[in-house]
Amino acid sequence: MPAASFKSSQGWGDRRERFNEMFEMCLEGKSLSDIGKTFGITKQAVSYFLKNNANPRQFELIQEAFTKRIPSSWYESEIVKHLETGLTCAEVAKVVGCHVSSVKRVSARWKRSQRQLVEL
Repeated sequence: MPAASFKSSQGWGDRRERFNEMFEMCLEGKSLSDIGKTFGITKQAVSYFLKNNANPRQFELIQEAFTKRIPSSWYESEIVKHLETGLTCAEVAKVVGCHVSSVKRVSARWKRSQRQLVEL
């Protein structure tokens, strides 16, 4: 096998391996910034790399993973309802079906608003 073709096929294997690592990190809930820090690249570079190397199903899973992290207005009221019952952020995330960091953001806003009501 000529050196050039070996080099290009080896490069593709490395690229696929790198994509698989980034893809798994994404599905685990890591942010683009966290993934970028691991690989020494920017979050924009991670986004570009994932988008351009994912097949349609993988891209759908990536979008779904990031969508779960954004609390919509429906999530917010649902999250607050569960927080009021005394569930932890991790428990609420499982019940609602969103990322723990989303619950923590909503929880912080909710606690802030509760403190402001007490101060009035």
